Amino acid sequence: MRYLLYDPDIPGDLLSLWTNPASGKALPRPHERGTVVTVEAGGGEYVLRHYFRGGYPSRWSRDRYLWTGFEHSRPWREFVLLGKLRRQGLPVPAPTLACVERGCLSYRADLVTSRLSGMSLAQSMDAGTAINWLAIGRTIRRFHDAGIDHVDLNMHNIFLVDEGRIYLLDFDRAREHRQPGAWGQRNLSRLRRSLTKGGDRPEFEASWATLLEGYHLEG
Repeated sequence: MRYLLYDPDIPGDLLSLWTNPASGKALPRPHERGTVVTVEAGGGEYVLRHYFRGGYPSRWSRDRYLWTGFEHSRPWREFVLLGKLRRQGLPVPAPTLACVERGCLSYRADLVTSRLSGMSLAQSMDAGTAINWLAIGRTIRRFHDAGIDHVDLNMHNIFLVDEGRIYLLDFDRAREHRQPGAWGQRNLSRLRRSLTKGGDRPEFEASWATLLEGYHLEG
């Protein structure tokens, strides 16, 4: 059984990939965790991410999760959260479609969002392009002030969009809090580990200091 949650303005040819599988069009799907597929539809571009398990649970199942109802599924929660964050003016990609394919006791899932034009922080660092670390820090602080705990904040989930705008991606395991707490520092520590994982970078400490300066700026 298939469950769908989608933007009412979704292009028909994109929606038909899930609602009309007999149309002859193949449903694109990433083959491994951490990858996405770009889909063109209705004159626009979209990103499809399939939900894969990580860590120890992936030994038992690559992409199946325990079924407890559509409204408790990972794509439902992420779709709804992204819509809420956009209404608050926070920079996240627009949610377009969430799909759950239910088996007897488990499900597989996909999420489709609008495609952003730009590069991840990881790609920008590898390319040696200029990075506005101050803006990155300020953007993270905006999410924290809104009570959003991005538990997997890393250099692949920070996206540098045209005209210097910064977006955050992948809110699969994000949590909402009513009060500030240690979770904010955990996000920053997770990001720092991600940035240093690839080895020492001579300019890293200065860049990190600038990011923290942006994070602590008032207003």
